[in-house]
Amino acid sequence: MGIKATILRYKTKVMKSIVDLLEAYPLKEEKDKPPYKIYCDMDGVLTDFESRFDHFTGMNPQVYEKKYGIEQFWHLIDNKIEVNDDTRCDYLMSDYGIVGQALFAMSRPFIRGEEGLLKIVEYDDLVENTDEVMNEIYDFWGLERYSHTYENIENKYPENDIFQYNLDGMHTVGRTIKKTCKKPEEVLSAEIIKKYSGMEYWRPDCSNDYYLKLS
Repeated sequence: MGIKATILRYKTKVMKSIVDLLEAYPLKEEKDKPPYKIYCDMDGVLTDFESRFDHFTGMNPQVYEKKYGIEQFWHLIDNKIEVNDDTRCDYLMSDYGIVGQALFAMSRPFIRGEEGLLKIVEYDDLVENTDEVMNEIYDFWGLERYSHTYENIENKYPENDIFQYNLDGMHTVGRTIKKTCKKPEEVLSAEIIKKYSGMEYWRPDCSNDYYLKLS
């Protein structure tokens, strides 16, 4: 699928921590379950593509070589892999892409029947029904609800996206809550939309359970 697996392997700190945590407990009986709950903010697969794919290479050859190594640099050149919207999407969904890695990591609790330990919040729901979703999160964690204002929002713990992902602005937090993503149909090809639609296994209408079949 897309660019082959010689590209630098990297995982987000959050997803690696989740996998490590879940692997630490071979939960066989109800009484053995630890008292942890995990909040997960998830976009639809196509939304993730739209927000990130245009950053796939976003660098000159020297920077690319330094980051991924000379072997991968020449692999890209020799195979004449065209860098376009579709190949960027395929890379993001590969075993070494941040979307594919995240989807795989988050599928593990579903396979174990432990999805009740997760609170998955989608981007559109958070933007369109902010107060309702925030109350659901407080209830999920068993915390007292809090009345928020959503103006002049400040991220006190910004992530270094250039260092971690080479995707500048991927975790930039806006000053207020509003939708900024375009519709997938406006930026993605019909082939990519068909290829990756319905893979949101946390949704009742999931029509492609690829990640739930991976061991």
